[in-house]
Amino acid sequence: PDQSLTALDVIFVLSDLDATYRLFGTAPETMRFRDDTTVGQMRMLVDLTPPASEPGWMKLGLQLDGFESLTQGSLITLAGPAMFMDDIPRGLDLQLESSYDRFGMEFSFAFQPIFSNELTMIALNSSNGGGSAATGFSNEEMSFDVSAQDVSVLLDMDEVEAPIAVTAAETGLSLSIPVEAGDTPQEATARINYTDIVLGEMAWAMFDPQGAIPRDPASVILDASAQIQVFLDLLSIDFETMIAPPGELRGLDVEELRITAGGAALTGAADLSFAPGQFEPMPEGTASLQLSGGEALLEALVAAGLVDPTEGAFVTGFMNGFLEPGEEPDTLGA
Repeated sequence: PDQSLTALDVIFVLSDLDATYRLFGTAPETMRFRDDTTVGQMRMLVDLTPPASEPGWMKLGLQLDGFESLTQGSLITLAGPAMFMDDIPRGLDLQLESSYDRFGMEFSFAFQPIFSNELTMIALNSSNGGGSAATGFSNEEMSFDVSAQDVSVLLDMDEVEAPIAVTAAETGLSLSIPVEAGDTPQEATARINYTDIVLGEMAWAMFDPQGAIPRDPASVILDASAQIQVFLDLLSIDFETMIAPPGELRGLDVEELRITAGGAALTGAADLSFAPGQFEPMPEGTASLQLSGGEALLEALVAAGLVDPTEGAFVTGFMNGFLEPGEEPDTLGA
């Protein structure tokens, strides 16, 4: 082979592929479609080698098992909003849903930095035990939802002393926002769910070798909804001529807030409203926060050398000055 050229090898294998595409209706403006696809296994290997005069390489491996997808909506949506310019037609509707049983990825990349005679390597391995993804698009709303279970990520870089390993029992992000102008406030929702996040011991040892910080799994959970008054159709906004915000926040409901890390836990809820026409929204309503184990975690951060003792004392004084002590030791609330 010609060693002056970049070599690219790709292997792509699909097994147990089954796809069905259907059309419904006769009039183009009202026709709908549905696409159902299943794939038993998908394998892909990519090997990229630059010319001999340019040291380095890139390798990528992907594995996907038990994949199922459903795509449906109005036929007019497939034309794409960009084709309609400022005249966005009614009847836009696109829904995509997919799920899979297992995902795995191995990626490695080696390159020679400028002013160096040695190769630098980056390797990333990621896998999970199944997940799902969904998105929706219409004249009224846009939505996005993605989740995965039993997530594992391993990052290894020459510049880092030890590999960084992270696992999580579950990860998820869900969003929905209104995009059509209305006379009354419309609901937007957000859900964040990262449960039982664990950092590998080798990574912990780099900044806390004495084990001062508790190694408890961390979690971040947020379940909230907002009421938004939308003044302009977001799909047809001309940002160059827009002189005012396209909408205003009228309400915020936090059903659940929970952040746990290092033995500490922050929980809370809120029910807030916002008057119309405020340049800087001022909330009215109720909100509550509870912090447990906060002072113990701060002391652990100081013991690990991650927080200066003076700064730690300042934060402790600030918390005790603005938050009320709870019934249990090392608990604060507001």
